[in-house]
Amino acid sequence: MKENNKSSRNKEETTLDLIAQNIDDIIWKLDIQTMKLTYISPSVYSIRGFTPKEVMDGSVEDSCHPEDLKLALEKVNRLFYSSKNNRFSPNYKLEMRQTKKDGTYVWLEVKISLILNKDGKPVKAIGVSRDISDSKNETKELKKSLEREKFFADIIRHSSQPIGIGYLDGRGALLNQAAYDLLGYSEEEMTKINWRDDLTPAKWYAEEDEVLKESILEKKAKTYKKEYIHKSGRIIPIEIRVHPKFDDHGELSYFLAFITDITEIEKTRIKLDQTNERFNLALKGTNDGLWDWKVGSKTVYLSPRYLEMIGYHPGELEFSLDSLLDLIHPNDIDTVKYNQEHFAISQNIRLEQQFRLKHKKGYYVPVLSRVFKVVNEKGHAIRMIGTHIDLTEAHLMQQKIDEGELRYKTLFENSNIGIAISNEQGEVFESNATLKETLGIPYDSETRYSAEQFYYYSKDRKYFIELLNKDGEVKNFHFKGVGLDGEILWLSMSSRKLRIDGEIRILNALTDITQQVIAEQKLKESEERFKHLSKLTLEGILIHDNGLILDVNESFVKMCGYGKKELLHQDFFQICMENDDSRKEYFKELESSKQSKEMAIFTKRGIRTPVLVSSRITSFRGQSVQVSSFHNITNRIEAEQNIRKLSAAVEQSGHSIVITNTKGIIEYLNPQFVKMFEFSLLEALGKPISIIESGYHSAEFQKELWCQIEDGQVWKGEFLNKSKNDKLYWVSASISPIKDRDGQVTHYLSIMDDITQKKKFEKELIEAKKNAEKSDQLKSAFLANMSHEIRTPLNGIIGFTDLLNDPEEVFSGHEITRYLNIISNNGQLLLHLVNDIIDISKIESGQMHISVQEFSLSEVLQKLENSFENSMKPNVELRIQHITEEINLQTDFTRVFQVFNNLISNALKFTDRGYVSIDFEEETEHLMVCIEDTGCGISEEAQKIIFDRFAQGRPINDQLLGGTGLGLSITKGLVKLLGGEIWVDSVDGEGSVFRFRILKSMKKS
Repeated sequence: MKENNKSSRNKEETTLDLIAQNIDDIIWKLDIQTMKLTYISPSVYSIRGFTPKEVMDGSVEDSCHPEDLKLALEKVNRLFYSSKNNRFSPNYKLEMRQTKKDGTYVWLEVKISLILNKDGKPVKAIGVSRDISDSKNETKELKKSLEREKFFADIIRHSSQPIGIGYLDGRGALLNQAAYDLLGYSEEEMTKINWRDDLTPAKWYAEEDEVLKESILEKKAKTYKKEYIHKSGRIIPIEIRVHPKFDDHGELSYFLAFITDITEIEKTRIKLDQTNERFNLALKGTNDGLWDWKVGSKTVYLSPRYLEMIGYHPGELEFSLDSLLDLIHPNDIDTVKYNQEHFAISQNIRLEQQFRLKHKKGYYVPVLSRVFKVVNEKGHAIRMIGTHIDLTEAHLMQQKIDEGELRYKTLFENSNIGIAISNEQGEVFESNATLKETLGIPYDSETRYSAEQFYYYSKDRKYFIELLNKDGEVKNFHFKGVGLDGEILWLSMSSRKLRIDGEIRILNALTDITQQVIAEQKLKESEERFKHLSKLTLEGILIHDNGLILDVNESFVKMCGYGKKELLHQDFFQICMENDDSRKEYFKELESSKQSKEMAIFTKRGIRTPVLVSSRITSFRGQSVQVSSFHNITNRIEAEQNIRKLSAAVEQSGHSIVITNTKGIIEYLNPQFVKMFEFSLLEALGKPISIIESGYHSAEFQKELWCQIEDGQVWKGEFLNKSKNDKLYWVSASISPIKDRDGQVTHYLSIMDDITQKKKFEKELIEAKKNAEKSDQLKSAFLANMSHEIRTPLNGIIGFTDLLNDPEEVFSGHEITRYLNIISNNGQLLLHLVNDIIDISKIESGQMHISVQEFSLSEVLQKLENSFENSMKPNVELRIQHITEEINLQTDFTRVFQVFNNLISNALKFTDRGYVSIDFEEETEHLMVCIEDTGCGISEEAQKIIFDRFAQGRPINDQLLGGTGLGLSITKGLVKLLGGEIWVDSVDGEGSVFRFRILKSMKKS
């Protein structure tokens, strides 16, 4: 029996020796009863400097660091206790420091496994101790790298400018929330998006390709404009600045892109153009003469219509204030000057007066002048703007700019995460298909469920509500749940309080982690069954013969993604390395004395994984083989790459970025800050941030800002800053506190964007809007006059029609005929008004054309005599001059007849007895016509406006006789079209004489 035990012990030690020869770790065995080491591998000498015998003769307690000994004993005691309640051999892992022969300490990762006797009691312990000093140092460096990465990531994350990375094949990635907000996609969605095919309209392909080629060839950043397609389909105009990044071989790696949404700038520019266009159109379309005089200047601006009113063409003369005053009638000049001088020094800003201006042809034009005065801060007049108002000019409908706010609701039905909206009581208002599927709720169900019913334990719901009420949000809350059908689920929920339509709502994101939990439980159970050595090995171990795989451990299997059976007896370099060059490099390093080499292996899925490889030659199963250990360094490399990317993003950002300490002293600034404010690095570093203050903002403003950021809050607003050379800049700024791990503010990050141009656009837009509104106010008269003139006949038509349709009223035939005549007359009056409006509109818009034909004056007079034969008043005679010699005309017959007809109709309307006569005289190129009546005559005041639209010489009588007030205005326009002019001489109560002169012959257009 003793021989068997001895044979078994020798076999066991032989196995341990074989293992110890192939790994660098210390393998040891401990007798628990005596707490003495019964075996320790020779590798203890290379790690701690002691021989195996020296270690076994010494005390286990003395070899441990005092701080680590207590923790080690507690864990060993826990192992003893767990052996009584676990059917598996217990094991444990811990990190501790042990002494070296030179008196220093070495960090070891110790994995301990107990050996049980037949009664299930631990009698021995076997363990592996691995030197992790280098790993500890790497971990420390990695933490520093992660802290730097977090520092730069905070800068990018808080930046209001969207930032991304793009590749020539269309792949891309976004670096901050501003970029996701701009495009409307989530981070997961962006992994499936091609920035060229999916985000860029095709019309931009050629232009963008050209810019990117130039950027690559010149190795310089380029700025250009293009458009992106938002997730909703909305087109977003942007300005993008791309920086090409190259690898060590000079090949393009990627583009770093800084994106600026210029939607608001484009809107501002478009609105400004539209406002200017509306103002110019209003100025061209108005029938009022406009003038503008800057007080103190010699020249006066006169609009084309103003010049037309006094017979001049644009550019014909340059008018000064004195020359304009010379045109005023001698009887009016003193009054005008007095009013103007008094107005200039008075508190009034508006002046209205009437006077006459001398026409180019010598006669005077009556005008109604309205003046608006612009004053400075002291109340002194600096500018005067005036109009000669046409009271009946057609009113242009006011156009308003409606800025609608685009709203859209996030489409979440396609999300693979369950999403629900509930109130504070847990009642669910809305949920997507994924959530319903996860909880077993019918898809078409409209029943409102309570969130509480899906918790397996009510205490979990209570604790979740406490967290939500405390912080306003909860992230990744794991709990055991139950579906509507009773199925047990493991769920992870993240929730946040929101205010929607004035009420508190809870936005919940639910993920089913049941399979994950089950897998973790199975993994945990599986790990307890692993062999001691496989569990204790930290890195991937590969045993091979010139690449032919002989054995691997579980860590290597996980690292490369193949099953163990798939790997055995395969060529490692063919399935895990890139090419034959990797084989050569591997053996070259093996022959040298280097301890490790960075290389890359490829997993089963083709993923390239960077590793740190250590190799040596040893004996395995009687043959010389290579043993390699593989340490995955992906995290370290990614951290280094991220730091480089984030650093480049900050350095090349289009924003001015500055970091100060809590006292406001500048500790960092990027090149854009140097460019904007013209301070060099040496000039700015160590200086207070107040060096860029302009003094524009009050002390109270500065105090509120500092109070807010010192309280840990983000401040956003606008500054007026100045550069080193006193150049002023308006900037949009975001100042964010930077906190350490303990939540203490250590620095302030300020990101500033130059909005000086935007401010200028806004000011110009406001000024243009004021000018347009001022022009629109000059159109108010037309709608009021038209409303009155149209309602008058309409009231007659509607009133007598309703009277005739009343079944309770009985009318005689005479009354019916009389009422119908009234309706007919009002209808004719309304038709005449519409025709007049159309005619005057055509005249003013230049749409009325002359149709030239040959005819005689006698033809016109004959038609007039026939027209008025049955409409003459009993006591009024129509006298037409007899033609002794025929007068031939070559002009528009219809328009000539219309002029005669309008003047004769107007004369007959205001003549109750006497006569209306028509006389004419043939001149060399013109026909002179005189129409005289013995009617009521026209007052001197009325004569001033008789040819204006809606002007009536005898308003009281005209209301009785009917009339639109457009007839003489149309007549004047027709006479002008026929190449002539018209005027009136009248004495109130004694009759009137209208004279007009037209060309006898007009050329055909």
